[in-house]
Amino acid sequence: PAAGPAAARPASPAGGAFAEAVLERVTQRRMSAATFLAQAAGVRLEGDDMVISVLQKQVFVKTALESPETIALLRDEASAAAGRPVGVRVEVASPPSDDLSDVAAAAGSEPVNETARRREQLLDEAMKEPVVRAVMDLFKGQIVDIREGR
Repeated sequence: PAAGPAAARPASPAGGAFAEAVLERVTQRRMSAATFLAQAAGVRLEGDDMVISVLQKQVFVKTALESPETIALLRDEASAAAGRPVGVRVEVASPPSDDLSDVAAAAGSEPVNETARRREQLLDEAMKEPVVRAVMDLFKGQIVDIREGR
């Protein structure tokens, strides 16, 4: 379909409101997809695309987000949140430092929230545990979600 001028399109939610709206909509339809989306380093609306930035070490997250079923779901919910047809792209952000807020800023994304930062810290700590490493190596596994507990 022919694209009309940008001024003729409905306004879309700005900044973090768009990402939050998409995450909320995806959570209602498929929690597993929402879990992967929540782990992204950033989400932004760029022209006619929702761009999801993931860190290089999040290969599993990128693969999960790029599955045909998840892309279709994300496209539907991003379009609904934006009020117009929106495509979906998943890209790898090259971190200039270990600080995730720098990654989001470098990618032009909204700042990563504290929950995502804490989740990343817990993942790093878990991967340093010898027992976790042994299980991961034995079963060729990958941690997809982590929660603080005890």
